[in-house]
Amino acid sequence: FYKGEDTLATFAAKTLEVAYTEIKEQLNYNLTERVPVILYASHGEFEQTNVISDIIPEGVGGVTEAFKNRMTIPFTGSYEEFRHVLHHELTHAVWFNLLYGNTLRSILSAEALFQPPLWFAEGYAEFSSRHGWDLEADMYARDAITEGYMPPLEYLDGFLAYKGGQSTLEYISEKYGEEKIPEILNKGKYHKTMERAIKSALGVSIQDLSDDWQKDLRRVYWPEIA
Repeated sequence: FYKGEDTLATFAAKTLEVAYTEIKEQLNYNLTERVPVILYASHGEFEQTNVISDIIPEGVGGVTEAFKNRMTIPFTGSYEEFRHVLHHELTHAVWFNLLYGNTLRSILSAEALFQPPLWFAEGYAEFSSRHGWDLEADMYARDAITEGYMPPLEYLDGFLAYKGGQSTLEYISEKYGEEKIPEILNKGKYHKTMERAIKSALGVSIQDLSDDWQKDLRRVYWPEIA
């Protein structure tokens, strides 16, 4: 962190410790190594980071890169948003450690690794950092399902991968139990594909899960516009 930003760093450290307590309980997993955290004092400076090689757009709130499992996050003026992004990115760091450990530093190809789809990875990060369901997610889900633009799971991309994924994780948690989330991860680590992981952990196909989730959204929101 920048010289003079001790207060920001202290806030981040305390926030991450609290978040880690929640995440390790949800996933029933303890980190096997420390996670480096690089803080930037503004988004403009964050966009110039060389921690990753990609150019960072203005809309990106933080990045966790898998190879060295480092979190890179800017402060944008809101401590609540800072808290949320710290927790969100830490979920990715714990996942990388759980799924890959030191594997990414070996010569194994990417095909040998389980790569959860965006809706599951970002959906869980939102589900955990927002403490389940929240008003913002409710607003997006209501609009998307009543206006007919909420895609099935296989087509969830972009921003909807975050909110649609959060909605799906909430549905899985409510119907099957929150303990199924780490089970899906561990099944994926063994089976290598999301389809097999879902089938093994939940007993349904991704297509059935997608259909059931959307039916549940319609059950909740359609009566409001009847």
